[in-house]
Amino acid sequence: MAAASISMPRGIPFATFSAANDEAVLLLELIQAKASPPNLISSGNAIGYHISLPLSSDSSSSDETGSASTSDSQASSHSFKMVRWNIGAGAPPTLVDKGLGYTNPDILLCTPGDTPASRRIRDYIKDSHAHITFHPTSGVLMLRTVCNRPIIYEQGDMHDNDLILQLDEWGKGMTCVLRRERNYLHFGPYRFLFTFATQTRQNFDRFTAHMNKAIKSDFHGFSPSRLFNFIPMPSPYHETSWNIWLHHKIPTTNVIIGVDIHTGQPVAVKKLLNKDTSKTRQYVVERLKMAFQSRDTMDSGILNIVNIWCSHQTSPPCLFNASNTDMLDECQHTFYSIPLARYSFLDFPWTKLERDIRLAYFHQTLLGLSAMHEQGLVHGNIRPSSLLVLANATHKSYTTTKALSTKKAVLSLSMSQTGRKPYDATSICIAPEAWEKINGRPRADLDEAKLDIWALATSWLYTFMRPPDNFKIATEHDYLNMQEQVQYRIERISSLGPFAPLLHQMLAWKPEQRPSAAEALRSTAWQPVWNEKRRREDEMKQKRKAKAQSDGTKRVRVLSPGAEDYKTIESDSKED
Repeated sequence: MAAASISMPRGIPFATFSAANDEAVLLLELIQAKASPPNLISSGNAIGYHISLPLSSDSSSSDETGSASTSDSQASSHSFKMVRWNIGAGAPPTLVDKGLGYTNPDILLCTPGDTPASRRIRDYIKDSHAHITFHPTSGVLMLRTVCNRPIIYEQGDMHDNDLILQLDEWGKGMTCVLRRERNYLHFGPYRFLFTFATQTRQNFDRFTAHMNKAIKSDFHGFSPSRLFNFIPMPSPYHETSWNIWLHHKIPTTNVIIGVDIHTGQPVAVKKLLNKDTSKTRQYVVERLKMAFQSRDTMDSGILNIVNIWCSHQTSPPCLFNASNTDMLDECQHTFYSIPLARYSFLDFPWTKLERDIRLAYFHQTLLGLSAMHEQGLVHGNIRPSSLLVLANATHKSYTTTKALSTKKAVLSLSMSQTGRKPYDATSICIAPEAWEKINGRPRADLDEAKLDIWALATSWLYTFMRPPDNFKIATEHDYLNMQEQVQYRIERISSLGPFAPLLHQMLAWKPEQRPSAAEALRSTAWQPVWNEKRRREDEMKQKRKAKAQSDGTKRVRVLSPGAEDYKTIESDSKED
């Protein structure tokens, strides 16, 4: 559904698409004279299309009042995701003459009829050339080309280089984020300026309220506008680092939200101060490389790193170059981008699950820890907020019970080698022997892998109980009290009953009695997870088999009058 901007009076004034050179001015004046699109407006020395965000009467009223029913909200979201503004030359005259012409694009860039001028325009602009729409998760405005005629987006690429948009090598239209206040676009010799038009406080507030309602982003419970800039901000509030347009910090953290400037996909960006990592450089580099390599591994259980770069805007970063200490002194920061998790184990809505899949999520995070330990690395800082739940991109709504049951759990790596604070809300994740160390026991005496096992198991507890803040297991009395509470809770969740023995082993008082991560993975407590994996594999095999069989059947169109529309001919018939 294309967005007809002017015909909907309750729409929010959103943007303008205006001429930015003499060729474009003449083009739009010709279109205005011959086609008269209602939203093509000239004023003074400017001429361009005025674009509004269409709102139904229901969604508009709910935006203004700030309340709406669940069904209204879902309807608003559905209509929002269908909105896009098509750009192109419109139907060619040959189709129009035959009565086969389709509706003109919202932003018409060619005069009607078969004239020398229109033929020249169509050398550069296709019937359907591109469209503008919102990214369904981040809400940023996207430009997508749908033909092989290039569009040049001035300073739209990395390092402020111009970006050329056309079909990629697989024939898929390239995309980019319109991330500047003033976006200059070239269609052949025609230069246009796309600018946002929500400057008034009323329009901005209406637009923000609509976007918050329409985008189904549930990142840690924050409204989308707390994390994303739907409208580009002026410098110095607008910043791009590497291939990421930086937005807001996640409240109470140092993590910056950003979006990929080509795909619009949201990511989290973390920053390391190089001088703080000089003494622990190898420790940090090992973890960065491991997380970066895991991006090519399915179900590794580790939160992968998408990209790594540094203040010099180079990748690999200077931090990886051990021989060049002078460059490292000059390079202040190392940055890395990671998928933006929707929840951690601390804030995931466990009670909304369609079925109890805690066991599957436990298994995924244990896989991540085992992968670390196999490479001789320890985590050292596991807590519930380190266990993240990523979105399943196949679901359009992220808060339904079905969607919540099909996400992926991963272990987020810690890049800091400093010890945990002795007193924080999740002190239960510090193993008993670590409290002895805090009271004077040498660090070298501790089995750090077993500290990780304890921390992982206690982090799992937060999925079915809420230990008191600052509750530490420093004495055997504290330990026995915890075990009683854990057993009491497990007995009330039938699916966790067979899992209880393994959990108690991982929470053993003596570290030598705890299993290693690899040993824990071999426990029969994971039998339900293995069974489900086999079931899915069998299901996929059946689907592939059915598809192979259907591909062996040819359907031939029968054109003779009175015959069946289609005749099925088995692939093995009449071929002998």
